[in-house]
Amino acid sequence: MKPLRPLILGLVSLGACTLQTSTGSLETARDALTPALIPLRGCDDAEAYVRAQAAAAVERAYAEALASVDKNAADSSYCNPRYDAVYASGSPSGASNSAAPKAANASGTNNQVNGVDEADFVKNDGTYMYVASNGALRIFQAFPGSNAHLVGKLALTGEVVKMLLDVDRVLIYSKRTVVSNPSSSSSDRGGYSQGECTYGYSCTPHSDGTQTVLTVVDVGNKATPKQLREIVQSGSLLSARQLGHEIYTVTSEPLGIQWSRPSDSSCSGKPAAVQRAELLVQREAARSQVQNAAVSMPRASDTQFATDANTMCSSGVYRSPLGEAEQSLNVLSLDLQPGHEAPVQSASILSAAGHVYASDKNLYVAVPRERSASSAYGWYAGREESVLSDIHKFKISGTQARVEYTASGLVKGGVLNQFAMDENDGYLRVATSYGRVPSKDVHSTLTVLDQVSN
Repeated sequence: MKPLRPLILGLVSLGACTLQTSTGSLETARDALTPALIPLRGCDDAEAYVRAQAAAAVERAYAEALASVDKNAADSSYCNPRYDAVYASGSPSGASNSAAPKAANASGTNNQVNGVDEADFVKNDGTYMYVASNGALRIFQAFPGSNAHLVGKLALTGEVVKMLLDVDRVLIYSKRTVVSNPSSSSSDRGGYSQGECTYGYSCTPHSDGTQTVLTVVDVGNKATPKQLREIVQSGSLLSARQLGHEIYTVTSEPLGIQWSRPSDSSCSGKPAAVQRAELLVQREAARSQVQNAAVSMPRASDTQFATDANTMCSSGVYRSPLGEAEQSLNVLSLDLQPGHEAPVQSASILSAAGHVYASDKNLYVAVPRERSASSAYGWYAGREESVLSDIHKFKISGTQARVEYTASGLVKGGVLNQFAMDENDGYLRVATSYGRVPSKDVHSTLTVLDQVSN
């Protein structure tokens, strides 16, 4: 894979990420020289890596718990609860259309990039308005206004949230709830948060615990819209873009290995020897849970094309050099043009979710990363900042429904939303914020990234 090299702009000097990646062996947390992701060889490799990282997380958690028992025994004033009794680190897993007049001008979605349409709950083609909400697709004749009325309706399952329109095809996005949200903090990498995150100061993009349903509808006859195809992907919808007839969908999902966290008995009054013995028993149980658990990798089903449960990971999965393995970020491509139907193509990386930006050639995901003493992961060698953002680049096309992970880069600070990124002449410009008002150290940085060869 090719790293993204920063051209120096703004308030800080960013070193060029031009080192080659290394496939290496399965590893625990360590410092990395480059953010470029490392390929895993198919589903078996990906599952083995996720399991190995979960096993390493068990050892870290129980080592910390045992150390706290020893500290409490040596210092009677030490009493600091650290753990919930049990924590799950992943998710449990007709009308004649040709005669209708068109308006000379019609409003559309407020897209960031000209020619790159973004998903919304309402679309229009100058004559008809399409609304995806309240469990249905509704089609209204909107022009001329004096004849505005409901023309057709198609009931849909799940929570209908957004849509994209391509001539006589509509793609509807719905959420399908599979489990109730676990009682974990939404700040945890494998946790959930409610609602769409659109501004990075107030939230971090996360899976919300739902599956994403993509429903293709034929709206050639406005009075009787017809469902043609349904695709169910195991991740939660983050964002979507349309280039011509091609649709690119970004989802995120926790990878579901569950194991019991250490119970906190540091303030129970039990003798240290008893606490240590209890923790050692719990650790053996957690080790067994990780060893025997089924690894839930990204998957998709399709009513039009028979797909294997492991289709997504068999097409390629990439991992972080820092050892993350709790979440998967997926980009799916789909062609809506009649006669061009094909199985969904995808690219997946083991990464947290992030803000999504797309040009007419590439799609980028900016993933926030904070350094802390309690982090289970390493850091980028030579970087002293406490907040960085990984930038992952995927190649897309408006003529072929394909997506390919191509490069990763690193910038100082946090990306607040998609509007903090822009591509021009092949260079990605990223505006980031470091710190928060009213801190006197708060500042912004502009970085320009260029893709370079290994």
